[in-house]
Amino acid sequence: MSLARAERYYARFGRTWERAALMRATPVAGDLAFGRKLLDALGSFVWRRPVDPALGRAMHGMVIQSRRELRVDAENDVKLGVGGIRELEFFVQSLQLVWGGQHPELRVPGTMEALTRLARLGFVTAAEHDALAAAWALLRRVEHRVHMVAGYQTHVLPVGEEREDFARSLGFANAAGFDDALGRHRDTVHRLFQTLLEGTVEGAGPRGAGAVAPPAHETLLASLRRLGTGQRAGDLEAAVAAALEVHDAGEAASHLRRLARRPESPFGSVGAGRRPALAPRLLRELTHAADVDAALRHLTDFLVRSGPGHQARLLEEPRLARRLIALFGASPTLARALVGHPETLDALLLGSSAPSADHIRQEHAALGGDVPGALVAPPRVEVEGFVGALRRRKRELTLRIGLAHLGGELDDGAAQRLLTALADAQVRAAFAFARRELVRRRGAPQAGAAMVVVGMGKLGSGELGYGSDLDLTFLFRLPRGEDRALHAGTRGGTPPTHGELYTRGAQRTLSLLAQPDAEGPGFETDTRLRPSGNQGLLVVSDRAFARYHALHARGWERQALLKARVVAHDEAAFGEAMGALLRATAFRGPPEPARMAELRARMQRELAQERPERLHPKLGFGGLVDVELATQWLQMHERDPSVRQRHTLDALDAL
Repeated sequence: MSLARAERYYARFGRTWERAALMRATPVAGDLAFGRKLLDALGSFVWRRPVDPALGRAMHGMVIQSRRELRVDAENDVKLGVGGIRELEFFVQSLQLVWGGQHPELRVPGTMEALTRLARLGFVTAAEHDALAAAWALLRRVEHRVHMVAGYQTHVLPVGEEREDFARSLGFANAAGFDDALGRHRDTVHRLFQTLLEGTVEGAGPRGAGAVAPPAHETLLASLRRLGTGQRAGDLEAAVAAALEVHDAGEAASHLRRLARRPESPFGSVGAGRRPALAPRLLRELTHAADVDAALRHLTDFLVRSGPGHQARLLEEPRLARRLIALFGASPTLARALVGHPETLDALLLGSSAPSADHIRQEHAALGGDVPGALVAPPRVEVEGFVGALRRRKRELTLRIGLAHLGGELDDGAAQRLLTALADAQVRAAFAFARRELVRRRGAPQAGAAMVVVGMGKLGSGELGYGSDLDLTFLFRLPRGEDRALHAGTRGGTPPTHGELYTRGAQRTLSLLAQPDAEGPGFETDTRLRPSGNQGLLVVSDRAFARYHALHARGWERQALLKARVVAHDEAAFGEAMGALLRATAFRGPPEPARMAELRARMQRELAQERPERLHPKLGFGGLVDVELATQWLQMHERDPSVRQRHTLDALDAL
């Protein structure tokens, strides 16, 4: 039929099963451009913006009808039977069809890719995602093995002796073990598939808005309502322990008592009356948190600080509560950032994508991070505004990265790279602001003078975590080889030397990065990796740096330079020159093994201070430092430039 006729047909007569079928359609032959045009034209039929939870019931009915018409063996058919592949596919596709009109990222054909994106957006829980992914892996493996054994396309499991052989071919000891494993996965799939009938698809799974609270939760809520009536403290703690898997029932009970005594909270007298479904929902989501104790503690702080508007959002948007509590139970750093600023709830938790490195740079460009440092600095009264803007960007972008990380959009390495890009942008902005401020107050340096900020440690290697500090070193170049005073235009007093000027610039940069602000915390900074450590100058000239490493530096100090890179500069050519100097200095050959072993033993003994009940995963025996030092020592041995990678995993791959 023609394109126009197809559009008319689907607009007037298109049915639910056709919407589901077109989700996976793709042009494979003929005029592929026309095929894509066709699917674009039918997009409004497949992906409808209004949310219709009844669609889940229609999809459920399609599976039941096909099973009845085809006379399927519900127990032994791994595709069409109870808890089989078709039920899993239709559960995922139902959520895609319901929410795909509002969330274009859900418009993907693959079941597992769609499931991951549903979890990322909060429409299924992390536990549901993992359970369905595990079920899918086994069901598909079984389906393929059935095809292999039968020699034709069937989905019915063998019986009797053949079942024993079949089970062993999949790695199980016997048919009983296979049946038990497969049965558990199919039970999970069927339980979630059945929620399509309950109208809870809008609540993203079996714990949607209409779900009934478990008895233990009802008992806990009843205990909270009886506070002040002579109830013993032990009764509430027992109810908490029965309802939530907490490590400290007493502390958890104190948090809930705190909420119950605030009338406007979901657990208080007024809030519970206005929104009776919210407290049960929050308790249900708490049971799925990675750390229930931490999640409850942060949730309490959040509800105390937030207002009725935030509670209404949590009730209206089930996945918002899910993502909020998942974050509270997974990351103290991100939790504190959100608790301190509840106003960011909607913008951050409803967003689904991580910021790109380019976006991070653009967000900081307006602060001066990409503007030449010789521009006139803003008035002093704007310093607080600059620091506030810097902290706000750090908080909001860190939260977006963290949410994407928790949601599976980013793996560990990608999250580290974005956190490093954020730190880079903050350092550049602070350095540029500090330099402009100095120029306004002290005048510009002489021609030829320049300065760079060097990132060391995790900042240099691109391995920053959410709570990492910044290892920084400052290097400068003298004009024409002499440490001269500033030109005669310097305002008032004795002109400082360039070393003194740049020391003030470095101190101001560090202050801007760490200064407390109501918008959130800054970065902890560490300058101990500079030449001579804490005993050395904060700012070192390029010649002094080269001389120190040629005559006095110890092996571990050169080894630390393997991760060093220039993060900020006021002259591109000097930045490139310092980058080359850092690399040349680092790769002059490996340090003496005995000295390295001695240094490592001191770190383990004096810094890790491990005991049987206290292990240190970084500095302790067999910890991260062992991996890093061994990798770096091998890098310094190898002459092939390809191994000169800053990131530890990249270096190991190259080695």
